[in-house]
Amino acid sequence: IIITSQKFEYDKIKNYLFLEENIKVDDQKNQTIILADKVFYNRLKEEIISSGYTEIMVNNSYTIKTESIRFDRKKNEIFSETDTSIIDKDKNILSSKELVLNINSKVLKAKDVTIDYVDGSKSSFDSFFGDLNSKKFLGKDAKYIFNKKAFGNINNDPRIYGNVLKRDENQIILSKGIFTTCKKRDGCPPWKMKAERITHDKEKKII
Repeated sequence: IIITSQKFEYDKIKNYLFLEENIKVDDQKNQTIILADKVFYNRLKEEIISSGYTEIMVNNSYTIKTESIRFDRKKNEIFSETDTSIIDKDKNILSSKELVLNINSKVLKAKDVTIDYVDGSKSSFDSFFGDLNSKKFLGKDAKYIFNKKAFGNINNDPRIYGNVLKRDENQIILSKGIFTTCKKRDGCPPWKMKAERITHDKEKKII
């Protein structure tokens, strides 16, 4: 691990390092780079804690932006309890209030999640469990808002709500789902489809 900064303080007895200003932590073992305003590095616990603006690059595949993190290098897990965004190579953006990310398996657990997809669609969940590599995930209390162009009428608001949403590269599956394309308005939409299971084939554009 290579650390650079403008200022640092090293306590040899307690074996910790406190850094400030223009910090770069290059964790070559875990292929992770951390940029931050302030960092506390506990060498005994192998724990890195940042405060202030923090940006993390993981395997040149994901960029994490947040206000503070705790990085457990023994477990290879990043913890955050502040507003956090994860941006992938395709420019999809996942935002959450609280998350745990294993940087080896790329398994993410998070709460209060919103995902803005590059195709203009959007989803939100109270809780989220997913694999960032395969892009498969499971979300509870789910809402999926399609791109307005998805069903041929840009004046409509196509959307699906459901208890649980499963998503992969090819399809979206909701349990106890409600689907409509009607424009949002006060009260109920003019029509909606309810089912124990709703599947959206993204390639064929079929519900």
